[in-house]
This record gives sequence, C-alpha cells and structure tokens, in this order.
Amino acid sequence: MPQKPTSVIVLSILGILFSVMGVCGILAAAAVFSSAFQFAGRNEALEVLKNDSTYVTFAAINLAISIPMTLLLLAASIVSLTLSGWARIGMLIYACVTIITTLAGTAFNIAYAIPLQLSVIPQNSPQYTGATVGAWIGTCSGVLALIYPAFVLYFYTRPHVVNAFRGIFPPDERRFRDDRDEDDRYDDEDRRWDDDRNRDDDRFQNRR
Repeated sequence: MPQKPTSVIVLSILGILFSVMGVCGILAAAAVFSSAFQFAGRNEALEVLKNDSTYVTFAAINLAISIPMTLLLLAASIVSLTLSGWARIGMLIYACVTIITTLAGTAFNIAYAIPLQLSVIPQNSPQYTGATVGAWIGTCSGVLALIYPAFVLYFYTRPHVVNAFRGIFPPDERRFRDDRDEDDRYDDEDRRWDDDRNRDDDRFQNRR
C-alpha cells in the first residue's frame, strides 16, 4: 500500500484537533459576546463596540466566514487521510481564506477596534493599561494563528504531496531491491547451469 506523506498525516491530525477546538471556540465566543453586550452598560469599552455599526458589521462578517471555514477544515482534514483529491483543494481554500481574514482582522483591530475602545477609557488609568495589554495580546494571538494555514499552504503545494493526491507515488525501493535480489538469484542459477553445461561438454570432448 502506498505510504501517505508524513506532512499530510501530521497536518490532517492537527486540522481535526484545531477544527474541533475552533467550533467550541466560536460557540464560546458567541456566548461570551452575547452576555457581555447584554451588560455592556457597565463597561464603556464594550458599550462603544456594541453601538458601533462598523465593528458589529465586521464581526458578523468574520463570524459568517469562520464557521464554514472551520467545518471545511474538519471535513478536508478527515478526508485528507484517504488522499482524496478534493480534500487537498479544500485544505488550500481554508488556508488562503484564513490567512486573508486573519490579516484583515489584525489590521482592523490595530487601525480601528483598539483605538475605538481606548478612546473611551481615561489615559494613565489601570483600566487603560489593562485594556491596552489585553488588546495587543489578542492581536498577537491572531498573528500566531497564521502558522498552521501557512504550513498547509506550503506543504499541500509540494510536488510529492500533489502527486500523492493524484495517486502517483515514488517507486518502492524495497520492492525494487527484492526484484534485484531475485534477478541476481536467477543470474546465479543461469551461471551454474552454464558451468554445468560447460563441464559436461569438456567431459564429452575428453572422452572423444
């Protein structure tokens, strides 16, 4: 049986884990934001986000993209273990869309959401410092989320991986080695037959 590329096995297993975690994370984030917005009046930073149509629209679009991409990652990761052709395309779609949305989200947070939150918090206050640190930690976490899709984009475009999904595998060296050994055995047998035949011919000539 052809051996699957190691990179496909590792990235598929990680994809299954990340997609399950992603589904749980999306549900948890939706619940947290829903409850936080209900009590946003107690927090000026959340209140300004809740009342900002640009932020709400961006968050809704991001959520609408994240859900199908997470499900696509789960399905494509599972099917990648069978080297089905569409799974590779699905993984590449997930990787490209995730990289684009992550970069867009990071830029949006840096340029718009974080300044919007900090604008309603008094500077030089503990709340301002805490909000700044938390915002930048979240932004850095988003950048780290680019690592996995970047690996998917790289490895799933390597020639040996592309060939594996097409059903083209490198020669089995062990099989060729066995074939060569068998050929060597046949050659040895042929030489023995030749030697025996030559000895018989010599004996026949001597008798004459």
